[in-house]
Amino acid sequence: MMDLSTKVKKAGLRVTQPRLRLLELLSVSSQPLSFAQICETLEQQEIDNATIYRNLQKFVEKKIVHTIQQPGDVNLYSMSTHDHEHHVHPHFSCTSCKTVQCLPELSVKFKEHNEWDKALQNAVLHFSGVCPSCE
Repeated sequence: MMDLSTKVKKAGLRVTQPRLRLLELLSVSSQPLSFAQICETLEQQEIDNATIYRNLQKFVEKKIVHTIQQPGDVNLYSMSTHDHEHHVHPHFSCTSCKTVQCLPELSVKFKEHNEWDKALQNAVLHFSGVCPSCE
């Protein structure tokens, strides 16, 4: 696995301590985090919310981090695990314990409508129910 400094450099960004701390937090988290959760954790390291927000947006733009759109307009952030634009990274929200888990990637191809395959830039696939831990 590529180390975080190399990931930042490869994306054409300058390596800074706030960027590395943000990526470290996301890379060790067992589940995607909301902006509020990220800010709460990094506040202890004296990183202000504006810096966190700007860096999250830059990381999403560079595909280092991806967003998970939740019902209710709460975005969650997680490290990207692939570089392919035509992959869908589905998620599962537990209605009982409120955790969000990443599910295995899916490859999406429009077999008979190649123009749609070329047009696809982003896809959101989100499942909800009771997770196996809560059953």
